[in-house]
Amino acid sequence: MTTMQLSGFSHVALTVTDLAVSRKFYSQTLGLTVLASSESYCALLVGAPGLAALILTSHENGIHEPFTEFRPGLDHVSLAVPDVRSLDAWHRRLSDHGVPCDMRRSEWGHHLNFRDPDNIAVELVVVEPDAEVRNALGEVGLG
Repeated sequence: MTTMQLSGFSHVALTVTDLAVSRKFYSQTLGLTVLASSESYCALLVGAPGLAALILTSHENGIHEPFTEFRPGLDHVSLAVPDVRSLDAWHRRLSDHGVPCDMRRSEWGHHLNFRDPDNIAVELVVVEPDAEVRNALGEVGLG
């Protein structure tokens, strides 16, 4: 019998209201490399092993309502950062670009939270779980 498994994320696609504004935010403010772009989508490379992309898309007949994580669907997008020093640098960069953001610590690690031009919640995270989370991960063979 063949074991079926997933090997990771390929991409996350976000529907945006103004593709040009969102492309500028993700490529210039966050520094993601544009892989491909058209009038209806933009693929951006996320610095991860293998191909990992953030896809921005706009739909001609889309609903133009503000994003809310309280509606079923996407809650937030989380991108990994290697260490707290890098997270601090991101905090400065976002502040320099006028992007309101806040840093916090949770049982999973250090988080920098902010919103994109469509109000989509974005998080940069340094995964440094506390002892309880490390124990739980160890119990399922991930720690």
